[in-house]
Amino acid sequence: MTHVHPDALHGIGTTSLVELRKIGVPGARILLKLESENPTGSMKDRAALAMIEAAEADGRLRTGGSVVEYTGGSNGVSLSLVCAVKGYPLHIVTSDAFAREKLDHMELLGARLNVVPSDGGRMTERLTRDMIAAAAVLTKEPGAVRTDQLNNTDQIGAYHRMAEEIWAQTDGRVDGFVQSVGTAASIRGVGETLRRHNERVQVVAVEPTESAVLSGRPTGAHKIDGIGAGCRAALAK
Repeated sequence: MTHVHPDALHGIGTTSLVELRKIGVPGARILLKLESENPTGSMKDRAALAMIEAAEADGRLRTGGSVVEYTGGSNGVSLSLVCAVKGYPLHIVTSDAFAREKLDHMELLGARLNVVPSDGGRMTERLTRDMIAAAAVLTKEPGAVRTDQLNNTDQIGAYHRMAEEIWAQTDGRVDGFVQSVGTAASIRGVGETLRRHNERVQVVAVEPTESAVLSGRPTGAHKIDGIGAGCRAALAK
């Protein structure tokens, strides 16, 4: 039965493109990449698998080791799935600023949560830095590896592959790519590869008006899960 995946991780990637017909601009063809087809319903499945496999390959993560990450939810859910399949304990630093459903999902997949209090349920730069600091403490445990999503370039390759999917699915007819920004790994990885194929492809980053730091505005508080960390990650530079 060649069509049967041996585990959930083999279901990551190769997602569909769907054309918008009732929403858009006259004369423009707008396509959506359905990353909801990944096992946890998120493109973060790609990044989580890439980061864990890279840590295994270079010896940072070994049998008996554990994984630590700070996350607003989607990356944490994806890491929870990958670690559950591969058998690694996972400790997640998160916050009450993020959707309760995501926190529940991580716990159901076996992750241990350290919930950092937020400022009235809002995402802020201070909250991001508090979560990073808490994760750094947990990484001091023997055998623990922090995936450190804001700075981890191991995930970029996963988004290069996503871009190749898009290029193949469109027969190379791509004029622009639009992506909301959290760590900036997805927009960087996809954008780099699309521009290798065609340097004229426009790449547009979307961030919260209240905390548009990539646009040169002051950091601020907002309530959009997964994007607008309030500071410039290494991956965005």
